[in-house]
Amino acid sequence: MRKNQISGFLASVGLPKSGTKEVLRERVEKALGGGSVTIPQIVEYLDSVVPWGKQHVYLYKGPQASIPTVAK
Repeated sequence: MRKNQISGFLASVGLPKSGTKEVLRERVEKALGGGSVTIPQIVEYLDSVVPWGKQHVYLYKGPQASIPTVAK
């Protein structure tokens, strides 16, 4: 994701959105590890800002089961 997309996601979940791309990425990882951000929240945000054909997300330590869909 581009920096502005990561900033937008952080703002949407109530986290600080300033910093370098690396800082923003670390903030998302920390929030994900701490439970204040969930994978379904990330997927929902991606669905709203990036067309399906352009999404390339790699979860190196992703869940073992399928990610549930989020009702809109």
